[in-house]
Amino acid sequence: MSHVMTAGAGRALLAAFFLGTVALASAAEVIAFAAPGANPMLVRQHATLQGVCGSKCHRVDLFASASKGYSEWHETVQKMVDLGARATDEQLADIMDYLYQTQTLIDVNKAEPEDLAIILGVSDERARMIVFRRARKKFTSLADLQSVGGLDLVRLKKKAALLVFQ
Repeated sequence: MSHVMTAGAGRALLAAFFLGTVALASAAEVIAFAAPGANPMLVRQHATLQGVCGSKCHRVDLFASASKGYSEWHETVQKMVDLGARATDEQLADIMDYLYQTQTLIDVNKAEPEDLAIILGVSDERARMIVFRRARKKFTSLADLQSVGGLDLVRLKKKAALLVFQ
């Protein structure tokens, strides 16, 4: 029987393989994977999501309009498996990795540095800068987060709907 990775295992795998990934959040970007510079790993993971989830069950663009925390995505995928979705462990890992990178909500003021790096698509150094800055004063908005030097403003704006400031 297939199973879904634990949050820790998924994060460890992502930390090892996906730092610096270009994250795509809007529905138009999710569909436009042929664009120059698209990350090959995300392209493959998106194809897996489409093949497993979009072939028989529902439209894949449903995911593009949903944002959840990692554990909520894990529960959703597990529920689909429990309801009969068929996928290998590798396919389930691809789906979780894709959802983690492109559709996972993140609290900028509480997230671990490795989660910030992966979800925001920043270097480990930039993630540590975010953590250092928030230790002095919590972030209150996207504009406040942009005050950290060296962040890609275009990438941050694409991620705006996934960012929480609590």
